[in-house]
Amino acid sequence: VTTSLAMVDGRSPSELATWWGYVVTSVLLMPVAALWAFAERTRWSSVVLVVAALSGAVVQWRMIEIWGA
Repeated sequence: VTTSLAMVDGRSPSELATWWGYVVTSVLLMPVAALWAFAERTRWSSVVLVVAALSGAVVQWRMIEIWGA
């Protein structure tokens, strides 16, 4: 919501297409990982969720980095 308001105000990230790619990835990452972990039901399902959570943190960090650059 904050980014939408900033874009309406005329501010935008330096690499808009990359930033939107990260937005889509961050929205889809955890639900897909949760579905995968639920479908697999082995000890590796926890690893899938941990990797997705770490990846989500990196995606969020990159979005902040791109917006501020």
